[in-house]
Amino acid sequence: MLFGYLLRNSAFSRSLVSPGNKFHSTTRLQALRFAPLSRASGLKLTHPRAHPKPIVNPNGRELAYLLLRLTLGINIFMHGLARILAGLSPFAAEMVKQFASTSMPPNFVHAFAIALPWSELFIGLFILLGLWTRTALALGALEIVVLTFGISLTQNWSVAGLQLIYAVVYAILLAFGEYNRWSLDGWRHTSRRP
Repeated sequence: MLFGYLLRNSAFSRSLVSPGNKFHSTTRLQALRFAPLSRASGLKLTHPRAHPKPIVNPNGRELAYLLLRLTLGINIFMHGLARILAGLSPFAAEMVKQFASTSMPPNFVHAFAIALPWSELFIGLFILLGLWTRTALALGALEIVVLTFGISLTQNWSVAGLQLIYAVVYAILLAFGEYNRWSLDGWRHTSRRP
């Protein structure tokens, strides 16, 4: 196998497909099939169509990305909306009580608890719509980092474990952003093409 790789990528194989060579119109693999060296070496070179590439349905990946993005967007959006509709003061008071045994200043925890639902609401909405998706995902992932740090201070490891699931979902969506076609970002990208 190594010899075949070297043969295909060597100066000899490049000379076979140079403009002056009669093999120029063929592919490198086809040109190597006719090379005397390949017969002498005993390599069995086949036509590229003999081993077709596996068929991958990009629409399936785009659909999977869409469903995961929608699920995360709804989850985060509803976290924020439910907390806002229930009232921010009770949520903030509960969070201050939860962090009473830590070194976090109560005023800081209260301010964070007031801002968190609004942050979740807007991040979730942008993820749900697929608008500025990469930025929204990055901000959401950073929010999970902060929440994981805070919950670790309280030593609530079961909730910290749940935060890891969110972190993985954010990471997957950030890593496979190329499949974010069915979104407002995808629509803006295709509408800009001439």
